[in-house]
Amino acid sequence: NNTYAKQTVAHNTVVVDQVSQNRANRKEADKVFAKRHFFDASNPQIQVMSAISDDHYPGVHMQRTMFLIDDPQIEYPFVVDLYRLRSKVKHTYDYVLHFDGQFVTSNWKLTAHDSVQFPMGVDFGYQHLWNQAEAQGNDPFQFTWVSGQRYYSFSTASQPDAKVYFVRIGAHDPNFNLMAEPGMILRVQRDDCLFASVIEPHGYFNEAQEKSFNARPAFKEVKVIGHNDEGAVIEVSRKDGLRWQIMVTNGPASETQEHKLTFDNQTFRWKGNYKVVKLTK
Repeated sequence: NNTYAKQTVAHNTVVVDQVSQNRANRKEADKVFAKRHFFDASNPQIQVMSAISDDHYPGVHMQRTMFLIDDPQIEYPFVVDLYRLRSKVKHTYDYVLHFDGQFVTSNWKLTAHDSVQFPMGVDFGYQHLWNQAEAQGNDPFQFTWVSGQRYYSFSTASQPDAKVYFVRIGAHDPNFNLMAEPGMILRVQRDDCLFASVIEPHGYFNEAQEKSFNARPAFKEVKVIGHNDEGAVIEVSRKDGLRWQIMVTNGPASETQEHKLTFDNQTFRWKGNYKVVKLTK
């Protein structure tokens, strides 16, 4: 599908200014690719990958770092997603998450478009997304969905004047060729931005008994302590008191480089490309 499936918004990534990477020009896109920043899967409890792109959107530096953390104290592994964008001018950044399942709840009050719905845009795949509900806020955002017998939650750090849209594929599709699947778009207007998020599985839905167990997320907050060209520091915390501080280098990758960053009168030190510190209750 040229007008949707090949567009950037059809993928779980960030779209800049509602335009596909390389303006959806395949020949131009074939000339560029993201570069490996670092990768480490030596510890099964903390696996991490990071990549950098400077060529998909001219003037926008992008770095994405993802952790899979499997802590023996909690029931399921969880994902930490750090998506940093840097530019000299302000852009509209759309963090896109397509999810499989049924929306359950959100901590923001949504305005549902239950009478009339309009597409999210006119081009680059946005014309195929129905705007089903939206909200705006400055607080950390969180929502939950259920897929099969498992619940999942997405939690992200606060962003000034952020907007969230819940969308569904299928607009401008007279032949019904597109799968009517749900998605979420978190939109901010910034020059420098760090999307810091956690995705967690939790709970259990028993359809036969019509009962739910642990249907609400275990994580309560994702906080960006600070980020700059050298590194980023975030903290994720759960309702049971467990917390993790995560530090990532944004400069050249090195397993031996010493780092020292200060944010809000707090100093953070680590050696190498990253550090994950589990904090006591």
